[in-house]
Amino acid sequence: MRVWHRGEIVDSSRVSVPLEDAVFEHGLGLFETLRTFQGRAVFLEEHLQRMTNSARVLSLPRVDSVAMPEERDVAQLLRDLGLRDAILRITRTAGAEGTAPMVWMRAAPLPPTSTPSYSVVACPWTIEPEDPLARHKTLNYWQRRLAFASAHTKGYHEAFLHDSDSIIWEGSRTNVFAVIGDRLVTPPQLGPIVPGIMRQAVINFARGVVDMKERVLHWRELANATEIFLTNSVRGVLPVAKVEGPTRWTVPGETPITEELQRRLAQFVRGS
Repeated sequence: MRVWHRGEIVDSSRVSVPLEDAVFEHGLGLFETLRTFQGRAVFLEEHLQRMTNSARVLSLPRVDSVAMPEERDVAQLLRDLGLRDAILRITRTAGAEGTAPMVWMRAAPLPPTSTPSYSVVACPWTIEPEDPLARHKTLNYWQRRLAFASAHTKGYHEAFLHDSDSIIWEGSRTNVFAVIGDRLVTPPQLGPIVPGIMRQAVINFARGVVDMKERVLHWRELANATEIFLTNSVRGVLPVAKVEGPTRWTVPGETPITEELQRRLAQFVRGS
């Protein structure tokens, strides 16, 4: 595998992480996953800023500027791999005393186009709203992977993470939106959610389309939803057709808000 590391495209075997790095001792580290459109990572700056913010909040050591990729590095890696539309993953370890954190970026072809609409099931367990890691893309990702795998085992595409008060916060790897009445609702950024880059883009796109409100979302409210969709930096805006949980929901009809936001995202990407 060829990866980017400190300004060079090298074989992954040349990127060695010391055994004393806290990524091995305690699973400490961060990652970002995004996609490229026509050879460009449109939201690269936002993803890197989120990683920097999380590193500061979680007291991870700083890395020098040459260790972090830029747009030209993305282009270099894509050229080397012969890719244009791809998934990018940027990984940052925590380092150790006397050992600098390691940063590398890899790319892979986009997977086949997924289903045009998603089905979602409640995660089998509840989350803790005060979890200090809930808002960060840490390498300690096992709980989310288990939730995602549990949904697929049951024949669903995604799992909603919820607390013991039946408040829906997000998906295992997505943010959630619902159209209730004449308002678009999404759980608040200060809650136990990863502040999604695509989530924020969609909030921006929604201005002038629909009244927007960030607030808690209860399972029981889904009964009155006319549209539900998910956001993800790789997949974009994902329409939901069915939800299974304390409140069951099936899309009641047309989805004009979802379709308009999909259109605006596509327009933005082409213009970028």
